[in-house]
Amino acid sequence: MARLAPDATVDTAQQETAAIAADLERTYPVNAARGANVEPVADVVFGPVRTPLYVLFGAVGLVLLVACANVAGLVLARGTGRTREVAVRAALGASEWRIVRLFLAEGVLLSLGATLLGCGLAYLGVRALLGLAPADIPRLSDVGLDTSVLGATALLSIAVAFVVGLIPVLQARRFDLNGVLKTEGTRASEGRGRRHTREALIVAELALSVMLVSEAGLVIRSFSNLLRVDPGFHAGGILKAEYNLPATRYPSDFRVWPDFKEQHAFIRALLSRVATLPGVQSAAIAGNHPLDPGFTNSFSVVGREAEARTWPEISIRLVTPGYFRTMGVGLARGRLLEDGDTTRGAPVVVVNEAAAARFFPDRDAIGARLRFWGTSRTIVGIVANEKFQGLTKGAPIAVYTPMTQTPSAIGAGVLLVRTDADPEALASPVRRVIREIDPELAVFGVEPFVRTVSRSIGQQRFTMIVLAVFAAVALLLAAIGVHAMFSYAVLRRRREIGIRLALGAAPSAVWRLVVLQGLTLAVIGTVLGVAGALAVSRLVATLLFGVTARDPFTFAAVAALLLIVAGAATLGPARRAARVDPLVVLRSE
Repeated sequence: MARLAPDATVDTAQQETAAIAADLERTYPVNAARGANVEPVADVVFGPVRTPLYVLFGAVGLVLLVACANVAGLVLARGTGRTREVAVRAALGASEWRIVRLFLAEGVLLSLGATLLGCGLAYLGVRALLGLAPADIPRLSDVGLDTSVLGATALLSIAVAFVVGLIPVLQARRFDLNGVLKTEGTRASEGRGRRHTREALIVAELALSVMLVSEAGLVIRSFSNLLRVDPGFHAGGILKAEYNLPATRYPSDFRVWPDFKEQHAFIRALLSRVATLPGVQSAAIAGNHPLDPGFTNSFSVVGREAEARTWPEISIRLVTPGYFRTMGVGLARGRLLEDGDTTRGAPVVVVNEAAAARFFPDRDAIGARLRFWGTSRTIVGIVANEKFQGLTKGAPIAVYTPMTQTPSAIGAGVLLVRTDADPEALASPVRRVIREIDPELAVFGVEPFVRTVSRSIGQQRFTMIVLAVFAAVALLLAAIGVHAMFSYAVLRRRREIGIRLALGAAPSAVWRLVVLQGLTLAVIGTVLGVAGALAVSRLVATLLFGVTARDPFTFAAVAALLLIVAGAATLGPARRAARVDPLVVLRSE
């Protein structure tokens, strides 16, 4: 850990550190090809979650814009609908300030009620999000309702109240009050400018909804692909329990390595006793469980030492012979590790298919010897790949060594037990067995391994759920907005619709007219939304797995969904328009 000097950069620090590492390699040949990597701590801590949080922040913004467009349309309709009321009040002698105060009072009451309800929903929403959020999000414990944010929201609500209160008055000032009083205000023809504004708001709502639903659809498809990934092992029916043998009772004396007698005795006792528990099919101990990246080490192939300088380090997996059977890792060629591979036997290893393909592309890996930790070890088998670094990443090159020949230097171990029953039911018996062997040993991480696998994709699940919720809210707001706008439009056009029907238009023609208008706006909004989603697709590209950020199937499905929702939102207004009685409408003129 180091703090950069005021005039230093990460690049200059990398160059200096690389030079130091090169000197150390020359002084200590065992460090050959190791090098050094410099990276900001902020990238280490926040790097894995920075992009998902930015995407979620953008989703919040899109929902806010959809809500704003919805409210703007409703306020516009409300103001137009109350034009006659304002005209009547003004004709009866009410001053403009008195009318303004009336509408401001109404707006403040609405905003206060919405603010109180919003604070309650925010409290519940934050608690729900914290329950869904994976534990690896930095500073998650600091997340909560912030008083400054609530204060800003309250001020914004008051500002909205003023706008809502002033719009009816400002709209009324643009009309001829005598003309308004001579007509039925609710049936006066709607101005072209207002109609275009209303239609633009509908298009904006739908476009923003398409953008958010598209990104949510991509993340959902990505998560679905992730669930179908073959990790290289079978997590079902496995119980995991972790421990760390203390050096006070299990000394790591490297003068006798690998003959750590106390550690080997503990492993033998634990495996033999766990094997006798009811329902246990097999058991094994590993230095790291299958989704723990563990550690890597430099190595060479005997006879090809010169090539090793360009090779990456290989993942070292310490396991007991029963590991492959317990985790369901298949054997490709050769043999697996056996109980006879002890400290007194010939050093052996098993490599995975990725390592065999990488280092032995044109020759047989079995029989070759790998050298690391000062010892040459013969490759006796090749097994299937496991995705130690996570389900979203490829299988790394790996070598498996028997724990008897390479015991853990720090006493770390993971007990893996396969059962034909519920793994959860084995937790207490396993704890009891470990207590009987070493009453003072702490055991942690005791859980079914499927839960470990599920937690490993917790960040992707959290992003998917939150985006899906936001997308559903945006879609609901858009549907409500379209329905409300067209209901208002039908109300404003009752006289026109009545005349159409009186002149012989069929109710079905009126129904089609309203629905087609809605679908036309929906098509425009969908096209704009898809274009916007394609423009910002790079933001979610790093969150996707097995699907491109411009997946045509997802965008086609979202477009179809939005058209269906918009069409359904116009059905109610269309039915009301088709049921208008022309005699009633014309008699009221």
